[in-house]
Amino acid sequence: MKRLTLLCCIVSTATLLFTSVTAATPEHSELQATTQQSQRYVVLNASRLRLRFEPNLNCGWLHGSNGKPKFLSKGTRLPYAGESGDFYRVLYNNQHLYVAKQYAYTEYYGASTHSNSRSSTHKSSQKYFAVINGTHVRLRTGPGTQYAYFTWTDGSPLYLPKGTYLEYVSDAGEFYKCRYQGRIVYLSKQYSYITR
Repeated sequence: MKRLTLLCCIVSTATLLFTSVTAATPEHSELQATTQQSQRYVVLNASRLRLRFEPNLNCGWLHGSNGKPKFLSKGTRLPYAGESGDFYRVLYNNQHLYVAKQYAYTEYYGASTHSNSRSSTHKSSQKYFAVINGTHVRLRTGPGTQYAYFTWTDGSPLYLPKGTYLEYVSDAGEFYKCRYQGRIVYLSKQYSYITR
C-alpha cells in the first residue's frame, strides 16, 4: 500500500512539473520572436542635414534650444515612421519630422536575443526596389566610384531618369546592389531610396 501511495505521489509530481514546463514554453517562444524582429531606420546620407516639420521644401526646419537650426550629421539613424512623396517621415525626440529621400536611405536593424549586432538587411518574400531620385543617374559595375559606368551597346552613356525602379538585391556600403535588365548593377544611395 505504501508503494502504491508513493508511486501515485511521483506520478502527480511529474504531471505537475510537465504541465508547468509546457505552459511556460509559449511565453519563451513569444519573447524570442519579439526580440528578433528587425526595425526599419532612416539613415542620413549627407552632412549637416535639417529635419522639416512637413514633407515639402517650403516649410520650416527643426531648431535647437538655442534658437539656431538643428543640424544632424551624416550616418545619423532615425526610426522610420512612413513616407510622404519624396520625404521619409522619422521619429526624432518624440516628434514626427521629415527628411528628403535624396539625402537618406532606409535599412533594417534587428535586436537578437544573443547579441545586439547590426543585422543584415531585412529579407522577406516581398520584393523591394531602389528608386532613382536624381536626374541623369548612372549605374556602376561595382560598389564604389572607382568602378566603371555601364554604357549602351553603342558605347554611349547609360542615363536613367528620375523615378526608374530597379530590383533591390542588397546593401553594399554607400551603394545599393540591384538587378537591371538581367544584370547586377550598383546604384549610389545618394541618388536613390528603397521602397516596396
